[in-house]
Amino acid sequence: MDRVGNLSGIEGHAVPGVGDEAWFIDAGRETGLRAYSLVWHQDDRVGVVGVQAPRSDTRITPALVMLLARRVAARS
Repeated sequence: MDRVGNLSGIEGHAVPGVGDEAWFIDAGRETGLRAYSLVWHQDDRVGVVGVQAPRSDTRITPALVMLLARRVAARS
């Protein structure tokens, strides 16, 4: 994934296959949380999927957020 920005410690990366343009954001690096979001736009709509959990919750992964976002984007 290509890095697209760093805003106050939040790392963003481009994500192919979701909408017209999408970004994956890892906001949990400095908080001790697993806090991932995926933001995209498709035509004139904007979509967001985000999850947050304690760092110990290994069920929350970037792959989970991307899967959920792809499902939501496919429905819209």
